[in-house]
Amino acid sequence: MAKSSGEIGSEEAISPEASKRICDHMNDDHMVSVYAMAKELIEYKRDWKLTGAKLKRVTAYGCEIQAITCSGELCEMLPVVYPFRPALKTAAQSRKQLVKIHQKVCSPKLEWLLDPLPLGVIGISIFLAYGTLILGIPELKASIENDESMNSMICSLFGSPHIFSQMVKAAFWFTVVIHSAEADYAIYKCRTTLKLDWITSMFWFATTCLVGYPVLGHLIQLIQIHDKSKAAQKAKLK
Repeated sequence: MAKSSGEIGSEEAISPEASKRICDHMNDDHMVSVYAMAKELIEYKRDWKLTGAKLKRVTAYGCEIQAITCSGELCEMLPVVYPFRPALKTAAQSRKQLVKIHQKVCSPKLEWLLDPLPLGVIGISIFLAYGTLILGIPELKASIENDESMNSMICSLFGSPHIFSQMVKAAFWFTVVIHSAEADYAIYKCRTTLKLDWITSMFWFATTCLVGYPVLGHLIQLIQIHDKSKAAQKAKLK
């Protein structure tokens, strides 16, 4: 059944010349967006990772991307299409759509927090916060001493409940300082390097505050793609 012209664009909405112009601009100046689009679309095989992506064609319906995935020295090219929703009616609409897509694909994903490492960090952080802010050092020490098996284990591992309680307090405030510094770095790079809006930047800030590097590592990967692209562009101009 044919779709109405109000719902979709047409192939002629983006001319070959306009498509090439958009592709050149995105590949030269916004490679991180192209990479993030490909990363969101490809289905990863075990031990394979995305090593590169290039925007090949832009139509009214989406961005046709050539993704490169590698496992060791073995690589393969995968064609993927990131759709425009709604489809474009004119080439001029592509800029607004691509800006919107950039914010979406470069935002943190909540499912990252369900990975084993972030879950472990969250669990430890909750324990440290509970021991330091809710119980307090004297109550934490007393609770351990009142549990014979726990007291025995803590003494064998840490020397005494008092030492352990002090370590919990020190670890909590160390975590607060480190995660705060990582979150400040995240929001700075989001705004200055990746040019993300305040909502997306604050989302990075909040998730980095929560788990630290397990989330920040994803942002650093995008920053590295951006920096690598800029370095390659400068080298090409020399």
